[in-house]
Amino acid sequence: MEHKFWGKINENWIGFLSDVKFKIPYLKKEEIEIYLGRDRSIPDEQEMDDYEKTFRSFLDNIKDAMDEIKKETFTRYKNIYAKYYEDFNRSGEEPLNIDNDEKHFEYIQDILYIRILKRNTLKILIRYDLDPEHGIEIKMKKNKIIAIGGIAA
Repeated sequence: MEHKFWGKINENWIGFLSDVKFKIPYLKKEEIEIYLGRDRSIPDEQEMDDYEKTFRSFLDNIKDAMDEIKKETFTRYKNIYAKYYEDFNRSGEEPLNIDNDEKHFEYIQDILYIRILKRNTLKILIRYDLDPEHGIEIKMKKNKIIAIGGIAA
């Protein structure tokens, strides 16, 4: 199956993948894979057009989206991880001194992939350098974070 924006669509063990790779501004990774829809439901032409609109809107609003991602992931770091990484007595290691969202952003640069879903929703899955076992999954709707947590099993 092919689409004018997504190119050839291939299926693998986690879903339907566009063969077009994207560079996302503000991120270091050169090519990010984009999955379309839920794991095993084959997207039709209209759904692929809708996914295109969702992704283009995300790219058009990338600065605001990245600012929110930086802010919310740093808040999550402070609430869950800082007590370990910033306290020598708990970790036995020198503190990382992550005291703002820009410093923290360096640890969330490794995007595993983006999955575009229905209703202007997308998920960004990140290999989190401070917790590679769990990672970070960010769910956005209309370019606003609606959920953030570890990567769902």
